[in-house]
Amino acid sequence: MDFDEAANHLPGEWQVRSDSAPPGIKPRGTALLCDQMGTMWVAYTSDGLWKWSAGKWEAIPIDTVTYANSLGMDAKGQLYVGGTDSFWRCDHDGWHRYRLPAELQGT
Repeated sequence: MDFDEAANHLPGEWQVRSDSAPPGIKPRGTALLCDQMGTMWVAYTSDGLWKWSAGKWEAIPIDTVTYANSLGMDAKGQLYVGGTDSFWRCDHDGWHRYRLPAELQGT
């Protein structure tokens, strides 16, 4: 199954197809990103970060992330995951946490 078969574009949002969502996880994520390698990354508000690659889902543990609300990738292919009080960056050394200033936490 590729990206087009695993996700639907609804007006204004992407949604993982219910028949291809991770086991026990609701299909509507808070953010969805497809990288240059064809891997689909999905952030969930209560289930953290998941990756779809080679036809299977994998939960990606990141520190204390259970609430992920945004995803991004830079030109180097580093993945960024936003949460309520921090964001995380993944590079060749693993995950790095950056705390948001107090006035931005919870936004």
